[in-house]
Amino acid sequence: MEERRVRICDLAEELGLSTATVSNVIHGKTKKVSDATVQRVTALLEERDALVRVTLSSICTSDLHIKHGSVPRALPGTTVGHEMVGIEDHRRVCQRPRKV
Repeated sequence: MEERRVRICDLAEELGLSTATVSNVIHGKTKKVSDATVQRVTALLEERDALVRVTLSSICTSDLHIKHGSVPRALPGTTVGHEMVGIEDHRRVCQRPRKV
C-alpha cells in the first residue's frame, strides 16, 4: 500500500475550509477563527494523530547558528535538535497510512 502524506490542503478540502484557516488553527492563530471551526479542525487533527517513538535526533546548521549566538531572538533555554527519525508506535484506527 502506498503511503501518502497528509497535507494542510487535504485537511482543508475535507473540512470545506481554506488552507489559510486550517494553517492558522494549527499554528494557534485563532483570533479571527470561530470556536466551532477551531473545534472541527482540532477534532480532525486528533483523529489523524500518531505517536512516534524518536530513535535518533540531530542538530542542523540553524541550530549551530543559535549555539554560536548568531540568532539574537534565540534566548537561553531555546530547544535545538529538531531533525528526528522515529518509529510510529500508535496510529488512530480511522487514519489512512502516511509517512511520519
